[in-house]
Amino acid sequence: MGHRMGFIKKITVNIFLSFFSIFIFLFITELVLIRVFPVYKESPGPDSSYEITTQLYKITVRTNSLNIRDREIPPKEKNEFRILCLGDSFTFGLGVEVEDTYTRLLENLLNKDRKRSCVINAGGGDPYDFLVDRGLALKPDLVLLQIYIGNDFYDRMSSIDPEVMSSVEMSRLIYGKIISRATLNLVLSRLRQIRKTEEILFYLDSKYSYMGIFLNEYPRLERLLAESEQGYLRKIFDLCNNNGIQMLVLVVPWDMQFRKKYLMSSERYNYRKPNEILKTFFRKNNMTYIDLLDYYEKMPVEEAETLYYKRDIHWTKEGHRHAAEILAPVIKDMSD
Repeated sequence: MGHRMGFIKKITVNIFLSFFSIFIFLFITELVLIRVFPVYKESPGPDSSYEITTQLYKITVRTNSLNIRDREIPPKEKNEFRILCLGDSFTFGLGVEVEDTYTRLLENLLNKDRKRSCVINAGGGDPYDFLVDRGLALKPDLVLLQIYIGNDFYDRMSSIDPEVMSSVEMSRLIYGKIISRATLNLVLSRLRQIRKTEEILFYLDSKYSYMGIFLNEYPRLERLLAESEQGYLRKIFDLCNNNGIQMLVLVVPWDMQFRKKYLMSSERYNYRKPNEILKTFFRKNNMTYIDLLDYYEKMPVEEAETLYYKRDIHWTKEGHRHAAEILAPVIKDMSD
């Protein structure tokens, strides 16, 4: 019996050391890759020009004096309807040139008959901070706030007091940061090409990482994050309302919600759960919104897939064009 226990202990130690060695190898490999092949560069500051290069695209970014990816914003004209677009890398236009961003395409569509609208791209930073520091001074008539289901809830993690988080919740946060590292994510993306392996990885991630937002019954951490996200949206809405500015929320789905929704369609999971939480909140607070998942689900999956890069979370040119075409008639109604 003792010999058997010793053998099991030895095997367990060897397995642990093997996994630890693989982790160290991946970590060191990534440090080298990050130094040799930088991916997402940050703006060096206002009035700058730089390139962002990945395996899928190469784009040129130019910033204006406000350090946003747009031309210089002129003084507001008398009859101009001004739209300030706030959001993350989708609004910034990561993956496409500036003329292909939904913000630029939206302005073209709104001004097709006559020039009346000015659409400003202020994506890439914290929406509330930009609105307070620089956005209100631009005198927008409408704030278009874009949020992304893939990470928006978890972006509010820093707003939660660490003292109220359990050790399990803290470990999930650490795990989420590890699992998002580029090298490890690359390995997992290859494994996910095998359907059975993909399903196993999804269920593991549901328990430990960012897949928790698709659980039917939220763990406490997800409940706190959902409440924090709603509070943040309410803060922006109140700021706009107090300054006589209309607000429209654009909800961008995670592409897994239509590409791999078979993984999130069961008694335990609900691929629409975060969207339903947000839409209930919007309706309760009389906020105007567009949930693009409603549109993507009406399209053949093969067509919807062309809106996103295959190995990148961001929109292709087609994704930006589609978003602009959905937004244009809604904003025209709001401007009237």
